[in-house]
Amino acid sequence: MRRALLAHALPLALGLAAPALAHAEPDKLRDFCAERPGSATPACIVDVGHLMVEVDALDVTRTSDAGLTQQTAVVLAPHLRLGLSETIEAGVQFTPLVEQRVRDRGAGTRTTTRGAGDALIDLKINLKNPDGGGFSAALLPYLSLPTAQRGLGAGGFQGGLILPISLALPAGFSLSLAPEIDVLRNGGGGGGTHGAYSGVVGLGRGLGPGFSGGLELVSSLNDDPLGQVRATSAGASLAWIPASRPNLQFDCGADFGLTRSAPDLRLYLGVSRRF
Repeated sequence: MRRALLAHALPLALGLAAPALAHAEPDKLRDFCAERPGSATPACIVDVGHLMVEVDALDVTRTSDAGLTQQTAVVLAPHLRLGLSETIEAGVQFTPLVEQRVRDRGAGTRTTTRGAGDALIDLKINLKNPDGGGFSAALLPYLSLPTAQRGLGAGGFQGGLILPISLALPAGFSLSLAPEIDVLRNGGGGGGTHGAYSGVVGLGRGLGPGFSGGLELVSSLNDDPLGQVRATSAGASLAWIPASRPNLQFDCGADFGLTRSAPDLRLYLGVSRRF
């Protein structure tokens, strides 16, 4: 059932988007507004009737602690965003392939798990400047769907609310904020939920024709009954929009754990295309 949901998600989303795309106005597009790279979600909205396809081509996270090493790789995971109105867009994400490798040096064991990951649906509602210019803010509620293979997902429904905020600064810089509150599944497989809280502070700037870069600080608090977890990491990213292809963006980035509970390293690259 879960794999069937994933198999039909993309055709269904494209089918729903087709009538809106037919009425698009390509000569009046806003600045390119991808939600990647980085962890800070922008407040801008995709142009009404247009579809933004953002693909996490490869995303690898590695964590080591007390002789246990875990590496998780996500491959070709798309995020579809459709502009519904001047201030509202809807999104769907799904992860067709996740590979998780765990090595326990103490026990001398290695395990590998592959399969689909959880899916996610969201709705972004802009409150100020939907083109992302000047001061821009939005509300972004989301719901995570338990479509993952056992051992690769949360094991149940999760949800949350993000408040994306962006502000233009002097000298071409921009400031991004993304406070977030979530309701997550309890660890240990015992059922129940708990609260989690996080925040992202990012600083971005154009670096030359088509290039832009960003630096971020991410902090989170997971109030799991099995043990409260605080984590902080820092990240850097780079994006490029070719001059001849203004609706296409390539990106890459890296995150580095600053506290013991944060992943040691995350490396990713991706591509975004506006239709």
